[in-house]
Amino acid sequence: MTQGMNVAMIGAGFMGKAYAMAYAAMPMFFWPASAIPHRKGVVGVTDGAAETARQRFGFDTASSDWRAVVARPDIDVVDICTPNNVHAKIAIAAAKAGKHIICQKAPCADGPESPCHGCCGETGRGDPHVGLRLSPHTCGRFGQEIHR
Repeated sequence: MTQGMNVAMIGAGFMGKAYAMAYAAMPMFFWPASAIPHRKGVVGVTDGAAETARQRFGFDTASSDWRAVVARPDIDVVDICTPNNVHAKIAIAAAKAGKHIICQKAPCADGPESPCHGCCGETGRGDPHVGLRLSPHTCGRFGQEIHR
């Protein structure tokens, strides 16, 4: 039997639209599907933007509070579709919450200004806060994929 996965999408703009369409089409494209994505929650910049995205993209719930959505026990996957400068804090919070993370670009900048400097910048050993490596990084280093 195919298992389901509850997805929370953080970001409801252009990339959010693209990813929501991909979640809807995935079971038809990859058959038989190893997992069926359930569009559980979407986060927008405002409650109004989130509600519009919920209705438009087929999510169950809408919120403007990404921290509350990441902390929900019914969320399996956090898909980060936000501007690059906020990827790191969302990815770190999601990893600490034990979520699977989808983040198209590196979750942090390489350099001392990065909120997670060291996860790929100097050591390449992974985020010391959670003991995970994030993969892939655009700085050319790759962490290991983590599968439950």
